[in-house]
Amino acid sequence: MPITKQMLKAFRADLDATMKPLAEKYGVRLAATHGSYLAGTFTMKVEGVLIGAETREEVLYKQNEAFLDLPPLGSEVTIGREVFIIKGMKPRGRNNILIERKRDQQPFCCATEQAQRQKIEPSLTLSEFVKAVNDLQKAECDRLNAHPNRLFGATYSPYPEQMLKVYHGQGLTPTATLRRIRAESEREGCAEALAS
Repeated sequence: MPITKQMLKAFRADLDATMKPLAEKYGVRLAATHGSYLAGTFTMKVEGVLIGAETREEVLYKQNEAFLDLPPLGSEVTIGREVFIIKGMKPRGRNNILIERKRDQQPFCCATEQAQRQKIEPSLTLSEFVKAVNDLQKAECDRLNAHPNRLFGATYSPYPEQMLKVYHGQGLTPTATLRRIRAESEREGCAEALAS
């Protein structure tokens, strides 16, 4: 029997089923992942993670969720006529969002744009939107400053209309806008730390 893509797909499914009792015995999750093949040989990677621990793909997804305006991990998204569950994110590639078809748990990958939250037309005027975002920001600063053990006070600086105009045009809610701004600031901070 020659090694083909279809044969390896079936083999991987059987391997996952065979590894399940072993994984349960040791309290881990095992999964056969990437592989390659030539005429008579093949390789296949097996990844394991402790039950309850997050996989690299789940961690990466959560790190990028707010910045890319993605729904929470485990959310359902409809692509075409099918419903999928978001499972994580690969570090590279155009189709880097890991999804699972709901009806049969078949794994797939999709592009970021397919998994992003649906954009809605802004229901607030720009000035109402700016006020709502800054009110939320002030409330968060007040909440942080009210904590009795806080050593340094959080300073409130309202965001200018020119800056918030972009988020308003994208149809984001005030809450999603604040999440996006914080995620972008964190990413910039990480980039600066790596560069220094």
